[in-house]
Amino acid sequence: MVLLDDDTRNLLTDFKSGAIELARNNALRIRNAIMDLQQGLEKVELNQESLKTTFNKPLTPDEAIEAFRNYVDQIARGKERDKIRIIMK
Repeated sequence: MVLLDDDTRNLLTDFKSGAIELARNNALRIRNAIMDLQQGLEKVELNQESLKTTFNKPLTPDEAIEAFRNYVDQIARGKERDKIRIIMK
């Protein structure tokens, strides 16, 4: 569950503990979150060393965005993008 966003994690935690009940306004979100967990999310970690390598020279804002985009594309290669959750290590 640590790979879920805070809002979804809180929703599932509250549902599990009984703090909220299944209702029309939350049933679809709960179902989708459970399905995501069952199908598996994949954690991809960013680390300081690889970021230092990516940003090893002065860059304009546009160059930095492009470098970061290329870095994320590289670490996500071969994975289902909708299932990836990026975490800073």
